[in-house]
Amino acid sequence: VIDTTCTLTATPAEGHSFVCWLENGQEVSTDAEYTFTVAGPRDLVAGFSPMEGTYIVFADPNVEAICLNNWDTDSDGFLSYDEAAAVTNLGQVFYYNRNITSFDELQYFTGLTYINEYEFEYCENLTSVILPQNVTSIGYAAFGSCHNLTGEFVIPNSVTYIGANAFYNCNSLTSIIIPDGITSIEEGVFDWCSSLETINILADRKSVVEGKSVDLGG
Repeated sequence: VIDTTCTLTATPAEGHSFVCWLENGQEVSTDAEYTFTVAGPRDLVAGFSPMEGTYIVFADPNVEAICLNNWDTDSDGFLSYDEAAAVTNLGQVFYYNRNITSFDELQYFTGLTYINEYEFEYCENLTSVILPQNVTSIGYAAFGSCHNLTGEFVIPNSVTYIGANAFYNCNSLTSIIIPDGITSIEEGVFDWCSSLETINILADRKSVVEGKSVDLGG
């Protein structure tokens, strides 16, 4: 009704905070309770943003886009730590993606216990990835031909099984650390890893590097 007073109240969802009221894309008030005199039709939109510490900040926008497309369950344009932790299978959505460069944020996907076969195969520009601590198995060729995966790769203590060819042709890797709980490493895991100098197995077992294969014999 014209010339009457109207009050709008913005109530953020859990993990979000109110930012401002917008009209036609322009900020009109930063008060969560916005009171105005009605002069005619208005189109007001409340703006919210995730609270700091509740969502993941991705270093690689290409990885972020894939994650939002697949796992942003509340469609707020951000991936929260809870949303990441709820993921139990990556579904090979990164396979053969030559645009992604880093995925250290994978460590927050704590619901994962298995890295699928071929999961990151042929991600040729991927330089860095940190696995979550609950992963127990790394599948066949999971990181095969990740040519730019560099430096030292640390496999989480939870991992017991590494599938065949898991790291084949990762020719920029120089060192890999394998946890003491490992029970099975299949053939060809480190084939054609031409820069690999050190394979450190944190266990009371014999480790032998022969043509980039590993012997876990006693």
